[in-house]
Amino acid sequence: MGLERLQELFITEELLDGCQVAKLLAALPKVKGALIMLGDGTLVGGELPEGCHLDSALLAPVIMRTVQEFGRRLNSSESSAFTIFGDPPISVFAEGNVCILIAHERRGLLPGMLERIGETASALDASFAAEPCFVLDAKW
Repeated sequence: MGLERLQELFITEELLDGCQVAKLLAALPKVKGALIMLGDGTLVGGELPEGCHLDSALLAPVIMRTVQEFGRRLNSSESSAFTIFGDPPISVFAEGNVCILIAHERRGLLPGMLERIGETASALDASFAAEPCFVLDAKW
């Protein structure tokens, strides 16, 4: 079900792995780079633009859990994304055990992109849960 949703989101019949999805995300308008990680920080695929540090980026799942806990305590809702406005801005999305980090242009993402990236994270989570080798076969 997750793989079918990924194929719908990216309008392809190709079998997609985590690495290919990261490349497709990075090719979206205003996106400079994309990383896909699991909740434990395992890198599934992707690249960041020059000047971004991979070691720091791999902390995104831990930071996301902190943001989600903060949201729950603050107003009883759980965040599924947040943005750090640096140079470049970095948006982090999480669904289940998947975390996607997107480096993008200063103006932000185009309308509808937040939802699309969130749906991508959800579809990846479903794919990884159904087929763990989906992660292990990725090459980056």
